[in-house]
Order: sequence, then structure tokens, then C-alpha cells
Amino acid sequence: MRIADPDIKLRRDYPKFLSLVMASALLFWPYRIKLKQSLNGRERLIIIADFMDLLNVLPLVSNSFQQILTNLSEKERLVLEAMRGQDCWTYSELARVTKLSSSLLRHKIIPSLEMKGYVIVERECKPHRIELAKNPENLNIDVSNIREKALKMINEAVALLLLSGCQIVKSEISPDMASIQENKPEIWHFSKMPNLQAFQAKIRPNQASFRFGTLAQR
Repeated sequence: MRIADPDIKLRRDYPKFLSLVMASALLFWPYRIKLKQSLNGRERLIIIADFMDLLNVLPLVSNSFQQILTNLSEKERLVLEAMRGQDCWTYSELARVTKLSSSLLRHKIIPSLEMKGYVIVERECKPHRIELAKNPENLNIDVSNIREKALKMINEAVALLLLSGCQIVKSEISPDMASIQENKPEIWHFSKMPNLQAFQAKIRPNQASFRFGTLAQR
């Protein structure tokens, strides 16, 4: 998922987002591609996080991403949603509808929305009249258009790891683990994996590239 002009906070939160993706891969590890890698006589298991892990995590972070991308807090969006359908509001009316304190609305939320251009406050009349200037943008995070690209990148990552000497690990799902299932476990077809020989010219012996896909190590 790429954003043309990412906010600083969004860039700072990105590692947390990846950590959630890796946590999902660990939780559903029996359904993920697993590879065994030997380094200096020690073996480690590499679990490949796939597109389903992205779908698992998005509901957890979509609200936070919306706040960052729209520059609106959850309470500010609540006020703007409440103001739809009525021309003018007072602080007490908004407080009654939103269940927020009148003081919070008067001293923090409404001034912030006014500064951002979402509301207009008429202070010459008593009580002050608040009008909605524009509706907030409704951002839906849709990753369906990157599905094929993501699957291709993950397949390429697996191919490169196999070239570096990793081996695919097959594991059976225990009865206990069978009770923990995703809505639609991703089914991988290794027959569709890129030709391994096509990657040999791209990497040197004993060198694997980890820039494709997301890897969760266990």
C-alpha cells in the first residue's frame, strides 16, 4: 500500500503495522508457507506472511489510518457526522447529540474544526451558531487492486529463499489448531511460482534477497 504524500506519523506507525502483519502470520502459521534455513549449523524457521495477513490486520488499523490521512480525530468526525442534516447548531445541541461535554466542544473540538475549514462559527449572536462548511472525506482502504502484485512479490521472495538453500517445511494442522481458522485461508499453488532458474542470474551463491514480501521469523 503506497501513499503519495505520507504523513510523518503514518511513516512512524508503519513498523507497528508490519509487526501486526507478522503477528497474524505467526498466529495462523499452519496455513502459511514455511521454510527451513540453516545458518552456522543452526536451523531457523521462516514463516511467510501472505495477503490474508494484510486483510486480517486492516480492520485493526483502518480507523487509525483514517484519522491520520484526514487529519481528523474520532471525536471530530463524530461531531461532523452529527451536524449533517441540520443547518445551524449550538454547543448545547451538539453536546446533547454527541454525548460530548459542551466545554470540550467549545474550547477544543469546534475551534479545531473551524481552523481546518470544516465549520463556520457565528460569534456575533448569542448563543454562538455553528454551521457545517464541508463534509469530511470518507476514505476506504481498498487493497483488492494490489492482490495480484502482492502474490507475485511473495512468490518471488519464496523462490529467492529456495535458491539460497532454504527448504519448504510441510506441517499438519493439529485438532487444536484447526479450531483457529481464517475466513478464507489462502491457497498457494507452487506450480504458479516463477521458474527458479530465472532468478539464478539475479543473485550470487549463498545470497538471498529479503526485500520481497513480509517475512515473520519463528
